[in-house]
Amino acid sequence: MPVTLVQSTSATSSTSASVIVALPSNTTTGNTLLMSFCLNADVSVESVTDTVHARWIQCSEASSTTGNAELWMARGCAAGTASVTAIFSGASVNCNLSEWSDLWFQSPLDQWSQNLGQSASVTPQVVTPRANGDLIYVIGNSSASIGGPTGGYTSLTIGGTGNAAGYQVLSGSVAPPMHWATAGASVWCAIEASFQAGTTGLN
Repeated sequence: MPVTLVQSTSATSSTSASVIVALPSNTTTGNTLLMSFCLNADVSVESVTDTVHARWIQCSEASSTTGNAELWMARGCAAGTASVTAIFSGASVNCNLSEWSDLWFQSPLDQWSQNLGQSASVTPQVVTPRANGDLIYVIGNSSASIGGPTGGYTSLTIGGTGNAAGYQVLSGSVAPPMHWATAGASVWCAIEASFQAGTTGLN
């Protein structure tokens, strides 16, 4: 079975140092949860917990002088009503929570990269090598408004004019390069992470 986005939702915390995000439908046993965060430069994620007994870990992060980006994941979630609580070191956070099927429960082939710069495009550093059907997940945090992704990537909803998240399930063995255009030259940071396709007894 191919990697599939099961469901996704987003939340914003403009004044509080925490946020609670609930998926619209029950999760499926063995699936993977991914949560992307775009934060102020002086804010970081302190903890992520949920109601489906998943173990959350930070799998990638990037930072610039104007903002931070973090990607957290939980493999092998239980079936049930998933409500995720994230605690931050400060306020002003935008996030996306998504559920994915048919990812390996654990894989040494999972990779991630971080990149930062100052230009009119937010450009994640490409991860290589990859296999057909793998999931590529990207996050961008910019000091200027940000547009849609290029290279066949699909946007995920996340709040804030300078924030973006997206993904692609590979149709080959190479992760296509992509970028988000911005309204002008801006300081930015970006994450690209990849997850191996495949099933285990948990899926």
